[in-house]
Amino acid sequence: MNQRLTIVFLALIAMACFGRAAAQGPLVLDPAKLRLASLNAVVVDASAHRSVYAKGADEVTPIASLTKLMTAIVTLDANLPLDEPIAIDMDDLDYLKGTTSRLRMGAELPRREMLRLALMSSENRAASSLARTYPGGTSAFVSAMNAKAALLGMANTRYADPTGLSAQNVSTANDLAVLVAAAAE
Repeated sequence: MNQRLTIVFLALIAMACFGRAAAQGPLVLDPAKLRLASLNAVVVDASAHRSVYAKGADEVTPIASLTKLMTAIVTLDANLPLDEPIAIDMDDLDYLKGTTSRLRMGAELPRREMLRLALMSSENRAASSLARTYPGGTSAFVSAMNAKAALLGMANTRYADPTGLSAQNVSTANDLAVLVAAAAE
């Protein structure tokens, strides 16, 4: 699982580096020299919108905390007040894997801070609270996540929860590249 997460972040770093290198002159890539232990990877030249390396890029696998990128997109698309306070409650506890959190029961933060914590600290309770306070609740939120994935053309992506704790949250490296590009917007 961590290898999959690592490769997506490596892809992001590579995209940034390719962008800098392009400003310095033509970049010559030799994908044959790239050795990855990961089973699934894609490196995208963001400026040319094309893949420069792919390995198992269309294989559907669980995506864990990368789910939180879509959680952020759906939250921001809803145009809910970012200053609205949200309190952590029992519905935000992780009964699936029993993960811990620095957010205690009853902790209250503005939606903006819950969004930051979900993204920067991979805080599951924060992601859960964002979905729970979405109009229609968590089930409507997950439906919006799947609708957004379909709208973006992420045909091999399915979401079951907003945190990434469910192994039913699945995608491909190619679909995740689309998600990263959408998140960058």
